[in-house]
Amino acid sequence: MLRFLLLIAAIFLSLISYGQDIPTDTTLAKIYTEKANSLKNTHIDSAIFYFNKAATIFKKVENWQEYGKSLASLGRLHKKKEDYKTACKLLHQANKSILQNQLSDAVFLAKNYNYLAFIYIRELNQLDSAKINLEKTIKLLEEKNIPDKNIAYAYKELGNIFHRKEKIKQAEIYLNKALNTYQTINNKSGEIGTLLTLALLYRNTGKAEKTFKNTGKAEKALQIFNQILKEPAAKPEQRGIAANNLVDLLMNKGQVDEALKNIDTAINIFKKIGKKDWLSAAYGTKASIFTKQKKWAESVEFLQKAIELQDTISQKNRDLGRLLNNLACLYQEKGKFAEALLIHQQSLQAHIPNFKPIDAITNPSAEVLQAASSEPRIIESLQAKAQTFWQQYQQNQQLNSLENALNTYTLTVQQIDLVKQQLDADKAKEYLHEVFYPVYENALQVALIIYEIKKEIKYLEQAFHFSEKNKASILLAAIKEMEAEQNANIPDSLLQQEQKYKQKLIDLQYQKAKTSNLESYNNFIFEYNKLLTNTKKEIKNHFPTYTNYYKFIPTSSATQLQIQLSKEAKKTALLEYFIGDSTIYTFAITDKEFTYTATPKPNNFDTYLNQLRDFLKAPNTSQQSYEQYTSIAYQLYQILLQANLETLSNDSKVERLIIVPDGKLAYIPFEILLTRMPKVTKKATKYRLSQLDYLLEKYVTTYAPSATLWQESLDKKSDPTAPITSNYVGFCPQFEAQPDSLTTKGCSGEILSPLEYPTTVTDICQLFGGQAYMMEKANKKTFEQKSGDSKILHLYTHACVNDADPMKNQIFFTDAPAYNYELYGLQLNADLAVLTACKTGVGELIKGEGIMSLSRAFMYAGCPSVVTSLWKAHDGTTHVITKQFYQNLYDGLPKDVALQQARLDFLENKSNNSSIHPFHWASFIHIGNHQSVDLQQNKWWKKWWLWGALLLTSILILGLWRIFIQSQ
Repeated sequence: MLRFLLLIAAIFLSLISYGQDIPTDTTLAKIYTEKANSLKNTHIDSAIFYFNKAATIFKKVENWQEYGKSLASLGRLHKKKEDYKTACKLLHQANKSILQNQLSDAVFLAKNYNYLAFIYIRELNQLDSAKINLEKTIKLLEEKNIPDKNIAYAYKELGNIFHRKEKIKQAEIYLNKALNTYQTINNKSGEIGTLLTLALLYRNTGKAEKTFKNTGKAEKALQIFNQILKEPAAKPEQRGIAANNLVDLLMNKGQVDEALKNIDTAINIFKKIGKKDWLSAAYGTKASIFTKQKKWAESVEFLQKAIELQDTISQKNRDLGRLLNNLACLYQEKGKFAEALLIHQQSLQAHIPNFKPIDAITNPSAEVLQAASSEPRIIESLQAKAQTFWQQYQQNQQLNSLENALNTYTLTVQQIDLVKQQLDADKAKEYLHEVFYPVYENALQVALIIYEIKKEIKYLEQAFHFSEKNKASILLAAIKEMEAEQNANIPDSLLQQEQKYKQKLIDLQYQKAKTSNLESYNNFIFEYNKLLTNTKKEIKNHFPTYTNYYKFIPTSSATQLQIQLSKEAKKTALLEYFIGDSTIYTFAITDKEFTYTATPKPNNFDTYLNQLRDFLKAPNTSQQSYEQYTSIAYQLYQILLQANLETLSNDSKVERLIIVPDGKLAYIPFEILLTRMPKVTKKATKYRLSQLDYLLEKYVTTYAPSATLWQESLDKKSDPTAPITSNYVGFCPQFEAQPDSLTTKGCSGEILSPLEYPTTVTDICQLFGGQAYMMEKANKKTFEQKSGDSKILHLYTHACVNDADPMKNQIFFTDAPAYNYELYGLQLNADLAVLTACKTGVGELIKGEGIMSLSRAFMYAGCPSVVTSLWKAHDGTTHVITKQFYQNLYDGLPKDVALQQARLDFLENKSNNSSIHPFHWASFIHIGNHQSVDLQQNKWWKKWWLWGALLLTSILILGLWRIFIQSQ
């Protein structure tokens, strides 16, 4: 009855005001609002009509609070109508009206920001826009110190976004923030929902425990899911989601029956509560169980059920895209490639709403992908589509199928790059690269097949491009970022601020691992992450040169490398390896030649590499060890080098090799390979140069993480503002064998022995001029302060490798070790870092990225050239070779030649078979810029004989002048 009277009053007032100005009576506006609220759940268009009339009046009378509320209500109604663009516009206007008029309704604003984020995430798949709005909620409510469900929701959804962007650490921080807030305000439903989201994060990272070193994450997820299933306060949908997501974990444990029981539980729950999207997800999960059981018909049946439900929900989305991709893969496995390709196309269209073509041959352009989003599932769809084209070619042998595969693989690699650009954490990038590693091999293989068919060099170039994309991309990005900062005229204060936050976050992560007070450290990490994010935004917003420079990181082409190689004084060949599942690909480039070989990988290839590494760990001079070494060293030469070197031009002899290794090849110094199989002999001098044809004798050898990084190292110019004060700075710490001293213990708690040849550093310092920090002066603080001051940085010390976490590799100083993660934060201007310590070139091997070693940390910090060790060598040998190496450098030899000659001199001057074992002389290798160090500015100060000659000449001239004067 009341509503009827209100309606009569509204009509009466409307008649009175007909033909007059817009009424300004807020009573009428409130009547319109009441009417709209009564209709919003049943008659959306009528409700919109009355909210619009109310908003018009509130605006006229400048009641901005009610005007904003009316706009917000209109925004929600337009969302219900799936008019998302209008909905977002109205919600933005609602908040704008509040902010412009300096009203302080923080909760109202936060609700609108969160609702906008909801639309951007669930309906528009615009994660960055959602992130901006959630951050506004957090900033607003943190400033007001309002711990309510709105800020908890914002924390939770921001954690979800970081999860989708593979920023695992940040996701965990925000989700824990949400969990703590829900617990503080005693919101049980929110607490359970956040626990559920955390469990999903743990489940997904648990799949990559090997990469992330998060042992136990999968078990933790399993525990939380089971906890939610037993929780009386859990909502039915929460129990359903838990049951659904338990399936993967149970299947990994081989508990198929238990997995089927849980998924049926989830399906029944979702049917009962009428949640179509969750029911669709559950059908998809059940299909995955049947797929693993090779029950193809059942898999297709449940995937089609899932897809049909998704089609009735809303516009295309990522869940539909994933389901379609899975269905296409089933058709692909059955050999129904035409059907599979059409479904793959539908999968891409679900992920990319602006991509419309139906025919499977048409791919989204690079620009469309760039505008779409950095969605990892787009990679999955592109990869699967490319693989389908590739398998179609294997069936029909038609070139167009192969070319379609290549085009799609090229886009897949571009999408991987796009997603990587959005990731802050290197670990997330490593995981992404490892998951999609097969893309690079398949793309390379397809390009080479087309090259063999068409003999067009562009396809060989493309294959090399895929190989380069698979090499040390994270290291390259870090170096280019540093280069971009130097070239963008960013104020030092801003760069120092960014570096400070980065270093603090690294410190906090490792301090957190040593404490039980996780909450305190999570809060600190949370705050510093915000500070770093804001600093990065400031740099990107105010210095577009930086963004443009860093956004696109091209790899070196074979043509560019040939131009570079033509400048070398020695005939140089660059050999880049790609180790596939069954084939070893090698690209060989000189100034005039660009070729490749594809060698079948022997079944015992990894065994050869492991046995050779074992041989190098100690100078075993037994006959059995000698015969095993010579056999393996010669066979590896044949597999890795012989065919490649023979295919290069013979117009001039190749003298230098630039080796870009792959996988375990990075652990092997190529110099110990044998170019000829020796005769079996039992003479004591069997390791001498006269009896073994080491590669060392024939070629100068240097190494590089990638061809692009090698060229970058040659192009790198020292920061002109850097305070280069000398040619050389050396550090030789003091280690006293005291069991109670914490500062003298290595990674495994072993006591570090005193260094046997500390005069090495002082002798070299006298040769070059500079500074030698000895004993107690060789401390960590001095190293951090002085490491960037000289052209050559030399560390004569101990080091150790942490197999569990490469960022905790250590290099030791008198008072404390420097960890890998601390070295990454340095800014070095040296042309060369010489790491005369054990195992500075080894560490964890990350597929496609390389070895996570101490030497890599020095390159990361900006040093273009490093001499590093691959195993623990003898101190006496190291002393002899190092001194001769420096003498050769001082005489102007290129770095790699200086190291080669120092080794050859050592071998020629030693006769004892044990002392010339490769263990002694082959440990150290050179990586990066091989050119000589420019020491001309100081060298003449050391040439005392020049001073003597100049003095004698002056005396002679003076004497002759006096004689001439006297004779006159």
